[in-house]
Formats: sequence, structure tokens, C-alpha cells
Amino acid sequence: MSAYSTGPFDSDTAQDLLIHLAGLTATERLTRLRRVFQGVYGSQDVPSEGIDPAEVLAGAALVALALSGGQRVREIPQMDFDAEIAAAAIPAPDAELIRLALHALREATADGQWFAAWITDDDRRASREAVEGVATVLTDHLAAAS
Repeated sequence: MSAYSTGPFDSDTAQDLLIHLAGLTATERLTRLRRVFQGVYGSQDVPSEGIDPAEVLAGAALVALALSGGQRVREIPQMDFDAEIAAAAIPAPDAELIRLALHALREATADGQWFAAWITDDDRRASREAVEGVATVLTDHLAAAS
């Protein structure tokens, strides 16, 4: 995973995603994120690169940041990657992408291996809180829209 810390953007994988998205148009960013999230389900139109929970978490955090209440994602303890996050920002996502992000995040972390990979109890706790923080923003937005 090559993580620097437990925040949504604090890994090599997350940084790679941000760099890749920064080079795309807004529409292409949404398409790329959709593919990241669909890969959790083994979608046939997504290249079989393997699913990385760090990529799903970073993608879901980008979706959450585009929503009202997304500022809460910035409150999750993480390193300062504001410029990279701004360069990869997406326009307001539709409900389908929000649901897809939430489900993918849950699936990618469901078996507990993501949390178990952290060495210390503090890091496992912080990682769980980061995932739950992003999931809460997505869930709250969906609930408010219903």
C-alpha cells in the first residue's frame, strides 16, 4: 500500500489517482471514478487491474468532497495535499455515483484486511475513522436527497 498516514489521500495509490485525474477533463474524471468503483464488483468493462482499497477510499473521498457537507472529509486527520486534491476535484456527482462510491467503499473494506494491514492499534483506529468519515458524508447526502 505504501502509505504515509491513514487519511484518504495519504498513500502512493491515492496520489497516483489524484495525478491521473488532474490530467483529465471533469467528465473524464467522473468516468474514471465510476470505473474505480465498478471494479469492486468485477465489472466486465473495467480493466482487471485488481482493486485497491486505497484507490477506492481516495475516489470516495473526492466524491464526498464535491457534496454539501464534504468539508467534513477535510477534518479527517491527513497530510496536506490540498493542491493535488483541488487539481483532481470533480463536479457535483449524481446520486448513482454517490451510491456507487459508498457501496464500493464498504465492499473494499468489508473483510477487515484493509484495517488489519495497519501496524499499530492507533493506525487501525484512525484508518477506520477515515473510512467511516467518508462513508458518513456519502450516507448523509443520500439520506437528505431521499
